[in-house]
Amino acid sequence: MKYFILVLITLSSTNFKLNAQPNYFEISKALEIFNGVFKEINLYYVDDTKPGKLMEEAIESMLKTLDPYTTFIPESDIEDFRFQTTGQYGGIGSLITKHNDKIYIAEPYQNFPADNSGLKIGDEIITIGDEKIINKTVEDVSNLLKGEPGTNVNLTIKRKSYFNGKIQDDIIPIEITREKITISSVPYYGIIDLKYFTEHEINNNMNSAYIKLSRFTRGCANEVKEALNDLESKSEFDNIILDLRGNPGGLLNESVELCNLFISKNQTVVSTKGRNSDWNKVYKTKKDPFDTEKPLIILVDQSSASASEIVAGTIQDLDRGVVIGYKTFGKGLVQQTRKIDYNSQLKVTVAKYYTPSGRCIQKINYSEEEKENVPDSLKNEFKTINGRSVFDGGGIEPDIKIIDDSIPTILYDLATKRLFFEFGNQFFPKMDTLYNTFEFQISDNIYSEFVEFLKNNEFEFETESEKQLDKLKEVVNEENYEKKLENEFLIFEKILEEIKKEDIYKFKKEISLLILDDLVTRQYYNKGRIEALLKHDKALIESLKLLGNMKKYNEILNPN
Repeated sequence: MKYFILVLITLSSTNFKLNAQPNYFEISKALEIFNGVFKEINLYYVDDTKPGKLMEEAIESMLKTLDPYTTFIPESDIEDFRFQTTGQYGGIGSLITKHNDKIYIAEPYQNFPADNSGLKIGDEIITIGDEKIINKTVEDVSNLLKGEPGTNVNLTIKRKSYFNGKIQDDIIPIEITREKITISSVPYYGIIDLKYFTEHEINNNMNSAYIKLSRFTRGCANEVKEALNDLESKSEFDNIILDLRGNPGGLLNESVELCNLFISKNQTVVSTKGRNSDWNKVYKTKKDPFDTEKPLIILVDQSSASASEIVAGTIQDLDRGVVIGYKTFGKGLVQQTRKIDYNSQLKVTVAKYYTPSGRCIQKINYSEEEKENVPDSLKNEFKTINGRSVFDGGGIEPDIKIIDDSIPTILYDLATKRLFFEFGNQFFPKMDTLYNTFEFQISDNIYSEFVEFLKNNEFEFETESEKQLDKLKEVVNEENYEKKLENEFLIFEKILEEIKKEDIYKFKKEISLLILDDLVTRQYYNKGRIEALLKHDKALIESLKLLGNMKKYNEILNPN
């Protein structure tokens, strides 16, 4: 209890000195009331209380009234937070997942302890040390696997193997020495081989450098630069495709450094404005760029957020390159971590950021009680360097939008029920070595085995039509029409059932891609997965088409 009161006193005495506010009396009054309530509860409540739990929940409830990015980080979560910003932690180097109340290896990172010790995707973790992995969460198991570099951890795993024409379960003990794990922010880069895109009529004979950036951790801009230098040392390339899809952002400074690779020194990348004037800053490029002339494509999607949006917005505002994909997430807020006593931290939103044109792309106004998206009527128009119109209040609108097909229900159900993962566990042990990732395809034989696997597992799914039919039945029953329509419903249900049976073949192409995703990852890790899926990538294909038509590329950037 003393600790929590100390935290409140520290906050009240420190922050108010830094930035005294006109509502100081209200804040001081609220703190005194809170301290009084907290003390009285812990002294007089009928049952034993847990002061730490009470305080944590009080803090979380308070922060929920602000925005989802202002969060309290207790000491127990500091390591996870540090990993998010640095990409480093002490452990075995593997993703884990929970499926059917069991914990599995989801992906060992290549050339890290888990991988070097022989752990594979699909291995079920039975024990860690003396602890049985029963009714444990992913977080529980993750904490058991993490530890100081140089220490050992003993696992017992169950693995499926192929022997005498049958799949069997093997129980295997594995000892792993933990290491300092540093995850690269650039999981893949390479020169796009156009021979794998012949079916798409791409009129492009140029070499495209493709780089995937997964997050903005410390040093990620330098990783991108090193990738470009490596590609340049091996083969000349004519243009650059930077993939920021699925990138949730991270460190603002790294976004500035990344932009600096493609724009000149002393250019404004982003500015921030906060209630506290200390956060009113302008961030400019400080170094000589890698290249300012080569055509540049930025790929984005709905999950590209924060620092990703700064990069996409800056490149767009300065007309340095073309943005392709889907409208981005719309996070225009800046956070900073503040240290609190007892090794806790507070990640707090301190400012909004603005791209070079002056726009803030924040989608939701958290200062409003309803916290709704900024309506189109309140969005403001801004201009790029070349006079193109861009707008604030809702993410980055791509210069070329990708129109995707809706996800079929059967695909959604297969994925959520983890049936691709289960199929991989049973099928991969009896596979021969895969070919080059670009060349590997899901054959008719593999697909037939997948269909048979679904039959054996009695796979069922409910279409949207069936859901709507159930609702209609409810209305019909309420109006006492069920007897008159009974036969019609039976006929309709039979027709739907027959149509459903066709879906497994109707969506063969889409389903095959997810089977391929799983199988390739098991042999060639995340890098191989990214490479194998490139030739099926709509946004990449659109990028290559555009780069083969420089007239259109230049018209996008210079419409007048």
